[in-house]
Amino acid sequence: MGLLEMALMAPSFDRLRQRYVERLDSVAPSLHDLKRSLEEGDVEAKRIQELKECAHRLSGSGGTFGFHHLSAAAFAAEDAARRVLIGSPDRDMLRLALISLTAAIEDAKQSPLGRAKKSGLWGANVSFLWPSRRKFKGRIVIVEDDPDIADLLYAELTRRGFKVEMARDGIAAIASIWNNPPHLTIVDRDLPLMAAESLVMELKQYEETRNIPLVVLSSLPSSSVHNAPATVYHRKPFDTEELMAICLEMAHSSAG
Repeated sequence: MGLLEMALMAPSFDRLRQRYVERLDSVAPSLHDLKRSLEEGDVEAKRIQELKECAHRLSGSGGTFGFHHLSAAAFAAEDAARRVLIGSPDRDMLRLALISLTAAIEDAKQSPLGRAKKSGLWGANVSFLWPSRRKFKGRIVIVEDDPDIADLLYAELTRRGFKVEMARDGIAAIASIWNNPPHLTIVDRDLPLMAAESLVMELKQYEETRNIPLVVLSSLPSSSVHNAPATVYHRKPFDTEELMAICLEMAHSSAG
């Protein structure tokens, strides 16, 4: 299948956003159960850890799909869960954060399909900023375990003519990058099996891979490892057009 065919088959932002909202249905029941358990005073640390991981994903993805209040509520719930896990005796803050997160999810489910940024993600292709680069076709490896963010990045990049390869963890990403070095790698910071920091250090220590541009995505603050050469740290939730501009520039630069 050619790049044009792949781009035409990529789902629209509206469809990806609708799929994201539909997936929120699976989150709400567990939040209600956890809130009830907190009120009864009996919650296992394992369930609070699961909440922290779920809230972390929502804090990074909500705003990307136009639900900025969902990102804010999820970040608060993630922080409250973290405090309880490290020994805070006050679980009422976590209960209140759960109420806010549940309300934000319900609000997102009732939200109209239109996005606050009406220009849309497919209408304006930022490659017009670099007219001489329109015909550039590069390969990008995306390392992202959140299916909603992964689908969005895949759709955006294939529409812009890139060949995109997906990896769900750092180990798979290293194998893919070594077998066929890409023009750019996009890495989520919070990965299974290998954290993004370890992936960055692994790639930067070898001559064959150290110059491959990396974009590290996270809702967490940047760390010192993200100052490595040819590495850009970009916060979640992200503006898609802004991120695409960064990707186009870095991928073209690596192609020489």
